[in-house]
Amino acid sequence: MQDPAATARAALGGIKEAVKVGKEINETAKEVNAFLDEEARARVAWKRKQQQIERRGDMMFMTAYEEYKIIRQIKDAEAEMYRQIEVEYGRSAVSEVKSLITQMRDRKS
Repeated sequence: MQDPAATARAALGGIKEAVKVGKEINETAKEVNAFLDEEARARVAWKRKQQQIERRGDMMFMTAYEEYKIIRQIKDAEAEMYRQIEVEYGRSAVSEVKSLITQMRDRKS
């Protein structure tokens, strides 16, 4: 028969680890949200530049292209972040982070 105190300590250790992982996932969700906000701002700026290109011709093309590259880098960083979360915590953690991001965005709106 196992010692009840040892069982309780093991359960408490598991709970503490779960809380720690939950906090890490929440922090990661905040970082992802910041990435997505930055991406949205870059996308809006890129669309504005596209409208200017239509009005001014090819003069603004390079600026719009540079902004597109920034958006692409943000999306690539986001994808890499999700990949790292999946490697470290599993596929369910990725879903949890995405759910947290959705909740944060809903609260922000």
